[in-house]
Amino acid sequence: MPNHYHLVLEQNTDNGIPKYMQKLSTAFTQYFNHIYNMTGSLFQGSYRAVRVKTDEQLYQLILYVLRNPLEAGLVDVKNVI
Repeated sequence: MPNHYHLVLEQNTDNGIPKYMQKLSTAFTQYFNHIYNMTGSLFQGSYRAVRVKTDEQLYQLILYVLRNPLEAGLVDVKNVI
């Protein structure tokens, strides 16, 4: 996706995902700004998270993540299979 990304993560420690997301966002922003000689933030607002409580929710989430580029017309269906 050109303007966002999706991650499916499992939290193993208290506040593990928020800490990881903060480190990931900071590291990527620093890298991007260094490479392109820019300053400032890259992302609007904070990340959004959805707690998955059932296997069915996990299944639907993974389908959504995998189909998102297809639905956005970024991938030619013929090249997927």
